[in-house]
Amino acid sequence: MKLSETEWYLNEFLIFCQSKNLSKKTISSYEQTLKLFLLWLKNKQDLEEINRVKTGHIISMNCILNSNSKASTRIYSVRS
Repeated sequence: MKLSETEWYLNEFLIFCQSKNLSKKTISSYEQTLKLFLLWLKNKQDLEEINRVKTGHIISMNCILNSNSKASTRIYSVRS
């Protein structure tokens, strides 16, 4: 089965995290958060191409995470 572009980038990022010896819990958290972000982009922003993601999308998702009192994940910095 061929991976979509977003799945490929997600897998590459997770491999990178493993190569940096991040804990399994940290990698799992990153994976869960990124999957949530990608699902939000697809369903709420009608966006599936990584190269179309803008800073505003990341800021919007951060606001959603921050407004959810149960959210444990925060995006503190955005670099262009």
